Amino acid sequence: MRTRRLRQSILIIAQIITLLACLGATAFAQAPSPTPPPAPAAPAGSVWADMISVLIGHAGALLPLLQQELEGPLMPWLERLSWGMAVLV
Repeated sequence: MRTRRLRQSILIIAQIITLLACLGATAFAQAPSPTPPPAPAAPAGSVWADMISVLIGHAGALLPLLQQELEGPLMPWLERLSWGMAVLV
């Protein structure tokens, strides 16, 4: 009984010391990072609609890659699910 109390009190003391060590650790500030170079200005004559159309073109080029990455691993599972639903119906 006495050894159990001793173990519990040692464990409690160890937890308190660990908690104080974690909370008492000081955080060192990072050195300020250099200022980033200014963003390139939009070419003269470009308008919002032109930028949106370019963005849509880039998104359209990425769409097949996203479909391949997402549908590829899920396709066998989806086929089994559809067969299971077909059996139930």
